[in-house]
Amino acid sequence: MAESQTKIENYKNPPIFLAILEIRYKNSELKNIEKLSECKNEVLKLFPNSQKQVVGELKLDNLLEGQPTISQFNRKVDCFLYTSKDKQSEFTISLDRFNYRQSGSYTNFKDFTKNIKTVWKTHHELLKNISIIGISLRFFNKIEIKENIKDPTDFFNISIQAANGVISDLITNYSIRCISRNIEKKKHSIISLSLEPSIESIFPFVLDIDVHDENIFSNDLKNLWDRFEVLRIEKDNLFNRILTEKTKSLFK
Repeated sequence: MAESQTKIENYKNPPIFLAILEIRYKNSELKNIEKLSECKNEVLKLFPNSQKQVVGELKLDNLLEGQPTISQFNRKVDCFLYTSKDKQSEFTISLDRFNYRQSGSYTNFKDFTKNIKTVWKTHHELLKNISIIGISLRFFNKIEIKENIKDPTDFFNISIQAANGVISDLITNYSIRCISRNIEKKKHSIISLSLEPSIESIFPFVLDIDVHDENIFSNDLKNLWDRFEVLRIEKDNLFNRILTEKTKSLFK
């Protein structure tokens, strides 16, 4: 199922500053969330810092008496958070989802998923009977244009457009968002492009590409990572189609 790497993997300086991978699942057997905190040593070496995230409800009493008191109830552990030594990577795991995020420098997809595969494999025995109901990849790219922009389509193949005379003043910020769906394949993509406040003569854009596979399948390791590889290719293809050759040259 895996295909050859697309161009983004060969860029010398990929503009990615945050990458997120998520697995969503239905779990009919595992009810004790504390079981998910039983990480093996190989995981704890990668992510030595951990904490519980607790949720609950608040109750406000004695408001009319002028002496309000706040109490908490129905407190429960919602998920466990694990963080790497350098604080650049973290993952959360709960009874219905696994979420991994990496900030900072990005090299390639193989390096990005290396630690994820280790973590997921150690939890596979506990979660082997789950039904996976969706997976997604979300990549944030920061693209700095260091020249005056007369026409955004010189740099991006999606952009805003207004008829002459509609906007008379200088545009300093803008944001666009589009969602595309493939109903037959049960997939969708969300693309967001925004122009952030300029810094002197630098115009920073944030390109957010979020691709989803909504198919339901069993927790088979090979099938799971093959599906993520397909999503990776779709994400890379979107990236390459959105940017013009002029913009791609900034990362080569």
